Amino acid sequence: MAPLLLCSHVLHTQFLERPAVAEKMTVTVFKVSGETNTDDLSPAPDAWSRPDIPLHGLAMLKIGRDGITPNEEGECGPMNQIDELKEKGFPLAYVGDVVGTGSSRKSATNSVLWFMGDDIPYVPNKRTGGLCIGDKVRLYYAAQNAIVTIQTRRPFVHTDI
Repeated sequence: MAPLLLCSHVLHTQFLERPAVAEKMTVTVFKVSGETNTDDLSPAPDAWSRPDIPLHGLAMLKIGRDGITPNEEGECGPMNQIDELKEKGFPLAYVGDVVGTGSSRKSATNSVLWFMGDDIPYVPNKRTGGLCIGDKVRLYYAAQNAIVTIQTRRPFVHTDI
């Protein structure tokens, strides 16, 4: 009976007591063109660093593409570019055409959340929240991590310019 009560309490606090998703959000778009596969977000050669989310996140998008400029090609992703966007003062939204093809491993979600999510009080090296927008989105969902996904049938259009 005790494990059932504990499980019920955890589910209640993790999912039912979270703040509601805002009806309107102002975000800064981090646009990633083309298809983003799991290895773009959590490269297999960098698997050794997956337990250290902040370190592993540095490998996200380390191979350049149109609109994405890694700090060091093949070594470190576009951290300077992400920092510049954060300076605008709004949360970042990962916006791609197709996001998360492949195995969609949890470490890929952790990489996106590390730069686009919010700190979890008293939980080091983990983040929650985040916004991911794409024509097709497939990202792993974990109990402490959540990425709000919006699947569109037409291109995402920002009207407040």
